[in-house]
Amino acid sequence: MRLFTLLFFLPLLLSCQQKTSQTTSFWPEDNLVRVVWQLVDDAAMGDDKRTSSFTIINEGDTAISGSWQLYFNQLPTTFYLPPTAENQYDIEAMGGDLYRIVALDSFPGIPGGGSQTIIYQWPVGMIKKTHCPHGLAFVLDDGSVHNVTNYVQEPIPTSLTFDKGGKKEPIYISAESRFDQYKYIEDVPTDRLSPIIPTPQKIVYEKGNFALKSGIQILHDIGLENEATNLAETLNQVLQNPAVIGLTKDNEEHNIYLRLDTINFFESQESYHLKIGENTIQIVGPSSAGIFYGIQSLKALIPAGFYKVPADQIIIPSLSISDSPRYAYRGQHLDVARNFQPVESIKKIIRLMAFYKLNKLHFHITDDEGWRLEIPGLPELTDVGAKRGLSTSGEPMLPPAYGSGGIADGQISAGTGHYTKSQFIDLLRFAKQHHIEVIPEINGPGHARAAIIAMKARYEKLMNQGKEADARAYLLSDLNDASKYSSAQNYHDNVICVCQEYTYTFLEKVISEVVSMYREAEAPLSIIHTGGDEVPHGAWSESSECSRLIKNEQNLNSVDDLHPYFVQRYLDIAKKYNLKIAGWEEITLKHTSDGNIPNPEFLNKGVISYAWNAIVGGGGEDMAYQLANLGYQVVMCNASNLYFDLAYTYEPDEPGLFWAGYIDTKNAFELTPSNIFLSILEDELGNPLDGITLSNERIPLRPGAEENILGIQGALWSETLKNTQMVEYSLLPKMLGLAERAWAAAPPWSKANSRQALKQSIDQEWSKFTNRVGKLELPRLDYSNEGYFYRISPPGAKIENGKLWINSEYPGLQLRYTTDGTDPNPFSTEYRGPVELSSDINVIKIRAFSTNGRASRLVEVQPVAELMN
Repeated sequence: MRLFTLLFFLPLLLSCQQKTSQTTSFWPEDNLVRVVWQLVDDAAMGDDKRTSSFTIINEGDTAISGSWQLYFNQLPTTFYLPPTAENQYDIEAMGGDLYRIVALDSFPGIPGGGSQTIIYQWPVGMIKKTHCPHGLAFVLDDGSVHNVTNYVQEPIPTSLTFDKGGKKEPIYISAESRFDQYKYIEDVPTDRLSPIIPTPQKIVYEKGNFALKSGIQILHDIGLENEATNLAETLNQVLQNPAVIGLTKDNEEHNIYLRLDTINFFESQESYHLKIGENTIQIVGPSSAGIFYGIQSLKALIPAGFYKVPADQIIIPSLSISDSPRYAYRGQHLDVARNFQPVESIKKIIRLMAFYKLNKLHFHITDDEGWRLEIPGLPELTDVGAKRGLSTSGEPMLPPAYGSGGIADGQISAGTGHYTKSQFIDLLRFAKQHHIEVIPEINGPGHARAAIIAMKARYEKLMNQGKEADARAYLLSDLNDASKYSSAQNYHDNVICVCQEYTYTFLEKVISEVVSMYREAEAPLSIIHTGGDEVPHGAWSESSECSRLIKNEQNLNSVDDLHPYFVQRYLDIAKKYNLKIAGWEEITLKHTSDGNIPNPEFLNKGVISYAWNAIVGGGGEDMAYQLANLGYQVVMCNASNLYFDLAYTYEPDEPGLFWAGYIDTKNAFELTPSNIFLSILEDELGNPLDGITLSNERIPLRPGAEENILGIQGALWSETLKNTQMVEYSLLPKMLGLAERAWAAAPPWSKANSRQALKQSIDQEWSKFTNRVGKLELPRLDYSNEGYFYRISPPGAKIENGKLWINSEYPGLQLRYTTDGTDPNPFSTEYRGPVELSSDINVIKIRAFSTNGRASRLVEVQPVAELMN
C-alpha cells in the first residue's frame, strides 16, 4: 500500500507533464459528468483506515478520452492507495487542503454510459460531511478547467461508531439520547421570563402599559439623530404608519424621549435608564452609546409577531430599567479571508450584534487563503490575493481551498471576492451608526500566504519591466530562503520574512491606507490586530536575510527572537497612528523547554492579548489569567466555549470543525470569565469532568487582575462557511449565549464550590435561558432584518408505556410528527402532550419548526418493539 505524505506543489502551474499516452481527447458537457463520493467502509480491514471512493460516471454517449486530473479539497490528512491503484492513478497533496487525482497510463477509459471507481483510504477519526471532498474540478490536457456541477456525496452510514470512554457509541445521536439531554429543560410560561437578552442589571415592573401607536413621535436631544433613526427603523417595521422624529420639547403624552444626562452618575458611558410609563417613554444615558443600548432594550419588548404582521398599536408593559455592561469589550470575530462574505451579509451581522449589545467586530480580512481589502497602490493584493482557482492562462491567483472550486468567480464561489475602498468605508460608517468598532486584522508573520504570493506576483511583473528597485519595495519573502516548515493548515510558504525592511515598508503602506479609510469614514479605530499566531517551527531557520539580521542586531540571539522582533516593529508602526496592537495570545508568549510562558517584553506598551487556546485538558486553560496577572490587557476568546464555527454536535450531518470540541449555545452561556473552571463540567462527548478539581492544578485570576480582562469575544472562522446561511447557522443561537455573558451580571453559579451545586445552578439557569431564546428571540430572528438562518435543534423523543414523548432544547419551537411514513411539514400534527400509539405504527417521524416554516433535521423513532413488550 502506497503512502502519500504532504507535498508542496504550486497548483498555478497546470502545464505539468502529461501522464497518459492517449493522443485524442473527448470530454462531454459538464452536466454529463457525474461524480459520486462515498464512504465504503469504516476500517473494515482492521487497519485503522477508512476506505472511500470516487465514482466517475459518464452520462453521455461518447467515451471520455485524453488525460485529466481531478482536483478536490479535503481537510489535510494522509491518503493511502490500495495495491489495485498501482499504475492506474495517484493522489497528490498540493498544499493546504488541496489534492489531485492523476490518471496514469493504464487507467481505463470511461465509455459512454459507463463509470470508473477510484478507491483510497485515510486514517480513522470522527467524520463529518464538511470534512469530506468538495470543490471538485477536472483539468483536461488542453488546460481547460471544468467544475464538477453534478456531484453527489452519499450519506455517511448510520452503522459508524466512535469510542466514548472506552465504549462504542453510534455516530448519530438517537432520539432517546436527545430526549435525555433535554429532560431538565422546563417549559416556563412567557410571562415569567425576563424579556431582554442580554439580561439588564435591574428591571422593575410597574402598573399599567404603554401603547406604541402608529405615527408615534421620537423626540431627541441634539446629537442623537442617529439613535432616533435606529429606533424609527424598527418601529416602521412593526407599526402600520411611520414614526416621526424631532428635537426634544416639553413632555407630551405618547411620545418617546431620548435624553442625554451628563450630570448624574452612570457606571459606564454605555449605561442607560429606560422608563416606560403609561403616557411616555424616556431613555436617558450619559452618551449616545448608552441611549442606543436603551433603544435596543425597548425594541426587545416588542413581541416578535409584529415583525411578521405590523399593527396600528402595540402594547408593552410599564417598567423601569437601570442597566450597564459587565465588560467594556463585547466582541464577535468574523473571518472573511477563508471564505468571503458580501457587504450586505456583514451589515446583517452588524445589526444582529448591535441588537444584542455587542460592540466590537474583529474583522479577519487577511489570511493564507485570501486578502479581502483593496489597498490603493497595491492592486495585486486583491487582483491575485482575493482570487482562488486553477489558472490555465498563467494569470497568478491562489489555489482552490475549502471547496472554492477550479474557477475564480465570486458569483459561484466564496473563494473569490474583496471589498473595494468605497465599500469598506461604507461598512465602517454603518458599523459606527450601530456603535460597533471594526478591528481590522492584518495577519503576520504567519497566515500571510495570500499577501506573500500577491507581492511575489508584483515583484515578477515589475522585474519583467526592468524595475528592480520598485519590484523589491514591498516583497514579503526572502527569495533565497531554504527553510522547511509546515503550518497548521499544511502550507510551506505562508510566513513573512521578518528580517528584511521591505516587510515593514509593506506594513507601513497597508496600515497607513487602512487608517486613511477609517478617517474618511469618521469611524473609531483604536486597535489593529496582527494575528501573530501559529508560526510554524522551522520558519526563517535557513534564511540568509535572517542570519544576517541576527548577526547584526545586538538583541537577537536566535531565530526564536524573531517573532518578538516582528511584534515590536509592528507596534512601532501602529504607534505612529496612536493605535494599540492586538494579537492572538502567541504575541505575548515566549517558548521555553517547558512550554509557552507569558513574555513581559510588551507590558504597558499598548499590546492586547487575545487568549484562545483554553482547550480543556490541553494545559493552557489558565493562560488568560497568567497574562492578566502579569499585567496584560486580555480579551478572552476561549476556543472550547466561543469558537462558533465548531460543530454543534459530533454527528456527520452537523457542519463544522471539532478540533477544540463541539460548541453549542450552552457552551457560550455557561462560560464564567472570572473563573473558567466553573464552566468545565464535561468533555465534548458528554463524559463528566470536574473543573473545580482541575482549577487546583492551574493558576487562578488574582484579585485585582480582573480589571485586565477587557471582555470576551466569539470567533467565527470560515473554513466550512461557504455562504451567508452557513454563517448564520453557525452564529445563531450561539451568539446569544455570548451576549448574555458579555453584558449581564456574573451568573448565580459563579459562587458554587462543588461540582454538584455548580451543575444544578447552571442547569436551572440554562432552562430559563432556553425558554427565553425559544419563545422570544427565535421568533424575532425569523422576521427581523429579513430573517436569520439560525440552527433549529432536532427534537428529542422516546416511547414509554405505549406513549410518544417529544421535547425540545428550545421550548417554543413547534414540534410536529407523522405516523404514516411521510416527512413532517409545517401542517403536520403538532405535539401538545404524550400521544397514545396504536400497534400498527411502524415509524414516527418528527421535526421542530420555526414560526416561518423552517425545519430541523428529521428525527425517527421505531415504536414496534416497544409496543410488543
